Amino acid sequence: MTTYRGPAVFLAESGQRFDADANLTSTTPDDWGGTLTFHDSTMVQALLKSPDGHVLIGGQSGEVSRRGAPTWSPTTGDPFVIDVFGAGLAPF
Repeated sequence: MTTYRGPAVFLAESGQRFDADANLTSTTPDDWGGTLTFHDSTMVQALLKSPDGHVLIGGQSGEVSRRGAPTWSPTTGDPFVIDVFGAGLAPF
């Protein structure tokens, strides 16, 4: 099992780029997933419209899809966290 915890970029299908903190785990090179945490609440609406995209880590790219509905409330001040699962090779 391989894990990655650190900075990442979520590249939405729309072409928008969002900085994130990644917490990802891979049991095999093509079976991976985890969470992406976004700290800028101004981009939540754009993220809600972008369920699929790519995670960029250190020049590597991996295709991801959102798993389930994110739980986030604009009144709590918490970061926006989404669960993702990867398709293809992990970017870490």
